[in-house]
Amino acid sequence: MPMYEYQCRACGESFELLRSRDKMDAGSKCVHCGSKATGRKLSVFAPVRVAMRPGADIAAEAAEHPHEQHGADDFDEDCC
Repeated sequence: MPMYEYQCRACGESFELLRSRDKMDAGSKCVHCGSKATGRKLSVFAPVRVAMRPGADIAAEAAEHPHEQHGADDFDEDCC
C-alpha cells in the first residue's frame, strides 16, 4: 500500500498516511490537531544508487571508480 503526504491547512503540520490508491485524495483528519482541512502534497522522489557492495564506503567507492559517478560516456577516453 502506498504512503502519501498530507498537509493540514489549519495548523500547517505535515503528516503521512498509508492508503490505497483509490482513497489517496479522500478527506482525512490531521494527526496533529484533528482538523479535516487537509490536502495531499506532491511527493518528489530522489534517485538512489543501489549498485554498491554491501557495507562499502561511499567515498572509497567514488575514489575507486571515478567514471561511474557520471557514467563512462561523459568523459573522454584519456581524460585522466
